[in-house]
Amino acid sequence: MPAWLQNRRNQVYLGLGVVVVVALVAVVLLSGGGTTPTAAPSINVPSPTTPAPSPTPSPVPSGNLVFSGRDPFQQIIATTPSPSPGATPSASPTGSPTPSVSPPGTPPPAPGGGSSIEIGGYTVVLIDTYTRAGVGYAQAQVDSTTYTVAVGHTFAKHFELTAIDPPCASFLYGDQAFTLCATANK
Repeated sequence: MPAWLQNRRNQVYLGLGVVVVVALVAVVLLSGGGTTPTAAPSINVPSPTTPAPSPTPSPVPSGNLVFSGRDPFQQIIATTPSPSPGATPSASPTGSPTPSVSPPGTPPPAPGGGSSIEIGGYTVVLIDTYTRAGVGYAQAQVDSTTYTVAVGHTFAKHFELTAIDPPCASFLYGDQAFTLCATANK
C-alpha cells in the first residue's frame, strides 16, 4: 500500500472523493447528458370555421409495397344531431363533406367456411370433406392455417382426424373427441 494511503484521514478523503465523482456521473447520466431542454413543438389546431385540409395521396413508386396508415384520432363515424321538427338541415360546419376513411377490416371471430369450435385455445373450422381413391380427407383450419389431412393422421401438432361422414368429420384433441360439419357457402 502506498505510504500516503496508510494515514486514516487520507483513506477517508479518498473514499469521499470517489463517492462525489460517482454521484456527479450519475446526475449527468440521469439528466440526459447535461443538455438543456428544448421547447415543445407547437401544434396548430384549426378553428371550427377553418376547413380541414384534405389529404393528398403521395406518389407510390412502382414495384414497392406501400402501407398507408390513418390518423387514430380522426373521427371515423360522423355524428349529426337529429333535426327538430320543422327545422331544415344545415351544411356541415366546415362546408365540406366529412372524408370517408374505412379502417382495415377485422377478421371474423371464427374463421369462415364451415362449422367451428374453440378447443384448447385453438379455433378449429371444418372447411370441406371428400374422398379420393377410397381415402377420406378433410380440409380443416386451425387458427389461420389450413390443413388437408387423411383419416388417422395428426395435424397442427395436437389434432387427429378420426373419421369422415360427409359433410361431417370427427376429430380428437388429446382425449377430447368432437365432430364438425361443413356448411355450404352461400
